[in-house]
Amino acid sequence: MARGTLTTYPEPVLRDALAFWLRVCRLEEWDVVLKLERGDVFTNKDVSGETAILKQGLQAEILLLDPVSYQADGAACFDYDMLLTLAHEVGHIALWSWKRPERDTTDYVLYEQTVERVGRLLVQLWMRRAAT
Repeated sequence: MARGTLTTYPEPVLRDALAFWLRVCRLEEWDVVLKLERGDVFTNKDVSGETAILKQGLQAEILLLDPVSYQADGAACFDYDMLLTLAHEVGHIALWSWKRPERDTTDYVLYEQTVERVGRLLVQLWMRRAAT
């Protein structure tokens, strides 16, 4: 099994990026909690992040895989960039009003690709901002 690469960031950097992305996406009214968790806490075992929307919106909890868990739980078979994963999860919040398609469908793949594109754009904006 191929070994993935791990890209970590200090928690304050992740929190700063989250606050920036919430402003960019006009989601300032959302109460978003960021938590680093062990892999066994996740609903899906093949992911590095999950988002739960609470109370019908405006509250969300983003779980990121703790880097220690990434290495210890044998999850190191996929690439894990904490910043990109966080941005992807913010994309889920930004697109929350869309009806999420059923897993294992073409629509689900297209939805996840859209969320991934949003996440990559957010990272580019963050890096551009940080460079100035």
